[in-house]
Amino acid sequence: MTDWLIYILKVSAFQGVLVLFYLLFLRRLTFYQFNRVFLLGTLVVGFVLPFVQVESAPVVQANQELVTMIGTRISQSSETMTEGVIVPGFQVSWMWLFASLYAIGVFLLFQRYFSNFYKIRKFKYGSQLITKIGAIEVFRTPYAQPFSFFKSVFIPEKVEHTQELDLVMAHELQHVNFGHSYDRMLVDFIVVLFWFNPFIYLLRKSLIEVHEYQVDAAVTAGSGVKIPYQMSLVSLAGGGFSGPVSFFNFSTIKKRIQMMNRNKSNKISLISLALLGPVIWRNDYAVFI
Repeated sequence: MTDWLIYILKVSAFQGVLVLFYLLFLRRLTFYQFNRVFLLGTLVVGFVLPFVQVESAPVVQANQELVTMIGTRISQSSETMTEGVIVPGFQVSWMWLFASLYAIGVFLLFQRYFSNFYKIRKFKYGSQLITKIGAIEVFRTPYAQPFSFFKSVFIPEKVEHTQELDLVMAHELQHVNFGHSYDRMLVDFIVVLFWFNPFIYLLRKSLIEVHEYQVDAAVTAGSGVKIPYQMSLVSLAGGGFSGPVSFFNFSTIKKRIQMMNRNKSNKISLISLALLGPVIWRNDYAVFI
């Protein structure tokens, strides 16, 4: 039980360090594909790093001794705290209380995770098919927000016969082409496992932002498209086309327009960060090993 708890805390700590690194050094760069891969990699690497062994060094040895001491203290505490809650007839371990609370949170979020997936699948078969673009199906929806889910695109009935239709279609088709639904399913799954970790919610929010930046960059790649696209975004936001999927709201659009107008980041910035990585690894990683 103690080893499991320490592992969970280590994974959460690594996720926290990598998310903070992203927010401090990568968030404002225009390398959207790199940022997307970095954030997705953070979800996976966090599970692996606790098993990585670094060559012995004074600071590493010191931290290893500290972690060993903390682990011993936790183990001793768990033994002495077995009598933590005494109820007539039985006694409850604090460690089991923590584990039970974690398991309850995971169970409830798993239910919501699969319930949302089922609702979208059911919603697809209850919507009217407008057209097909290759393997992509386009549906009409009475709801205010356009969104996409894997190979399905949902277009609000209100926007279907407006001049913003081409914008909405281009936007959602790019989400489909980039495969952003796979990212969302993965990060939502990790949120279920680490629901107690505040950094995982920052990572999820950052990944959704990167998705929007990546789509905006792809849609405005052509000459003379950027200004009409930005004006249409503002028009959609003012028309009530808001929601958590497509992000047609003023606060998000303001950030997106700022990123669209930002000069492309110099590759030297990325190289500098690559050189900074080993320094952070040697100093910060040693804290958690």
